[in-house]
Amino acid sequence: MGIFEGIKLGGRRERAAQQGGKGFAERVKQLADEAGIKIQRIADDIAHAVFAVPNGRTQLLVLRYVGDLAGKPVVRITSPVADLSENPLDGDAAIRLLKAAGNVKIGGFAIEGNHLVVHQGMILPELTGAELRDMASTLAVFADDAEQNLTGTDHF
Repeated sequence: MGIFEGIKLGGRRERAAQQGGKGFAERVKQLADEAGIKIQRIADDIAHAVFAVPNGRTQLLVLRYVGDLAGKPVVRITSPVADLSENPLDGDAAIRLLKAAGNVKIGGFAIEGNHLVVHQGMILPELTGAELRDMASTLAVFADDAEQNLTGTDHF
């Protein structure tokens, strides 16, 4: 169980500014092709992919332009862990989750809309296909582990 021990859940999607636009979509597609990741473009600033993870499970990843940092576009990879409308996160569980998150080596937890997610941001121009593949697959396994340990399900 690791960092999720003792944490159980009970029974925003933010649109980025459009300045990433088609350049973002083209760069993400190029990197995904290099990495062998089959992505589906949703809009100029967002795409998603489904990764196979251990034990025959799958995990949804969303790649989204979230703005610029020091003049460089940032891609955030997000993966849902739990639907909080089905699995409410009470105050004690939220505090335990945030404390446990201090031990996470990559990524972090956030709430987007009604979902608990794991996410990692990366500077797009310096990113290689291999780095995208490694980060995406690592994040998918981490998110799936969190989903399985916190909810006991495979919804995402």
